[in-house]
Amino acid sequence: MRPLGCEASQLEEGLRTSPYLDASFLGALAKRDPVKTLNGREAWTGWCEGEPLGFLILDPGPDGVAELTLAVLPEARRRGIGQRLVEFALERGQTEEWSHISLLVGRDNSAAQAFFEAQGFTEGHTQLQEYRCLRRSLSP
Repeated sequence: MRPLGCEASQLEEGLRTSPYLDASFLGALAKRDPVKTLNGREAWTGWCEGEPLGFLILDPGPDGVAELTLAVLPEARRRGIGQRLVEFALERGQTEEWSHISLLVGRDNSAAQAFFEAQGFTEGHTQLQEYRCLRRSLSP
């Protein structure tokens, strides 16, 4: 895993059409902002064979819960990139002593829901009309 840096513009084109990413984040990618400059959030990229294929953002809150944003380029899915990114996020969370990692996933995104459930995420407390809140405890 590497900090998100100059490779960001390479990811941006493939992720631009995602309905799950907001314009401000895509703008930060286009500016090639490095790790920890996305409004205090940690951003990391997943690489395979020298190419950046996905990213994760961890946004720790004062309550000990970090919100996870994860995306993998469509052509790179089902190659273990997402799983490695989640494993990295869990390791960071344990190192930082966060209690949970949570995320929002679109109710219409059944593939992402199944992926995160396979990674041990379960239904969270807060539910929104268009999104499911999933979370995973980092307690041993």
